[in-house]
Amino acid sequence: MTSNDAGPRGRIPGLAAALVCALVAFSFADVFVLGDGTSIDGKVLREDGGYVWVKTLTGVEKLEVAKVTERRSGESPVEVHERLTAAANAAPKSAAALWELCAFLREHAGGDKDLTKEARKLLAKVLRLDPDHEAAREANGDVRFEGKWVRNVDLPRLRAEAERTKLRREWSQKLGTTVDVYQTEHFLLVDGTEDQDLAQRAETLEEAYALIADLSGREGLWRNRSPTITLPNHESYLPVLSKLSKQWGMSEAWMKFARLPTGGGVWRDRPIPTQLRFPKRGVEGMWYSCVHMVGHLAVWKIWGGSRKPPTWLEEGLGEWVEMEVMGEHLASCVGGKTAKGAGGTSDARRKKKRKKGSKQDIDERKERCIEAIQDGTFPAMRKFLRMQIGDYGPAEEGGAYGLVTWLVTKDREKFAELLVNLVRGGRSDDDAWRATYDYPLIEDMEKEWKTWVLTEW
Repeated sequence: MTSNDAGPRGRIPGLAAALVCALVAFSFADVFVLGDGTSIDGKVLREDGGYVWVKTLTGVEKLEVAKVTERRSGESPVEVHERLTAAANAAPKSAAALWELCAFLREHAGGDKDLTKEARKLLAKVLRLDPDHEAAREANGDVRFEGKWVRNVDLPRLRAEAERTKLRREWSQKLGTTVDVYQTEHFLLVDGTEDQDLAQRAETLEEAYALIADLSGREGLWRNRSPTITLPNHESYLPVLSKLSKQWGMSEAWMKFARLPTGGGVWRDRPIPTQLRFPKRGVEGMWYSCVHMVGHLAVWKIWGGSRKPPTWLEEGLGEWVEMEVMGEHLASCVGGKTAKGAGGTSDARRKKKRKKGSKQDIDERKERCIEAIQDGTFPAMRKFLRMQIGDYGPAEEGGAYGLVTWLVTKDREKFAELLVNLVRGGRSDDDAWRATYDYPLIEDMEKEWKTWVLTEW
């Protein structure tokens, strides 16, 4: 074979003429170093008229003796190849002998296609004779996984599938019903509805998470994956609720609400942010609610569980992120089309029915809010900021969405600052608004917000 880097076999400057003359005494295997530093290691076939013919693994080289500056004797790759080939062809066939020849060719093939092809054939023969040959398996790009040889490139996928199968069994046993699972960085979807679009559903939750994390100026909202458990109907939901409520330590007041067939499910922020939902208005509407509840979970995590966060912020952020994400991904549930073609149901019959979704619900709340401000029935802002969810009607729900939307539109960085000031609290309700936006009083903020609602929203 030919090399342009002779290394320790490189040219020796000032080689005596006597060395060159001595080249007439050829042995059968030599390394020849030429004046340009090229080295040729092969089996000498013949020498005639100032030339020597040397057989290498890839062919025959004709060398001019006068240009040879150094020569060393030794077994050539050709002779090694011949010796190993003879051993590999001996009967009975030996996996060890075949592998030794294969390994030699893999080392010396370089870019030669014929030698590479021969090495691949030998590798296949080795594995037929000895399927558990470790070195041959490694050369073939194989690794052991769960007691079987698999392709190394398939290992990440197989591990993910094994983890998913394990989780599927664990959650099916835990909930007492058959479920499928799908994991992302921040969510674990546990689905009993046989939804075929879990990857897309997970994408919508991750998008909601990313939007809120960015809006709040936080790198992360929670550490462990948040389970989102979706069940096919209220009947399958109730026994699962009963099991999980014991772990969650839910009060009877909570359970009274959670059992309602019109509620659509429950969520808990501790110990791990969790949702348990069923489709009270169809599967698509359920996923609107799942995205909405990411806003609730995020607000509670931002507050740290020390005290209850403001209802307007929970509801408003939930509806804001719901519109931001689901208006893009799942417009098919309200008869529209997605810009990305990424979401929605693939069931044409479901699209044809044009089921009502949360987009219309939120639009209706928005209109009710505008009407209430126009006719003067919307609560004073100072009162509204203290209201609880049980006091809300459609106008107040629209007001929460409108307030968050206005603050985000006004200044996203200031919104993150407002969250910090609200968590910190103060001696009066005005403190956070004054520190963030320089409003002396909440009433000053209220005037500006109402103007925006009536003129720009």
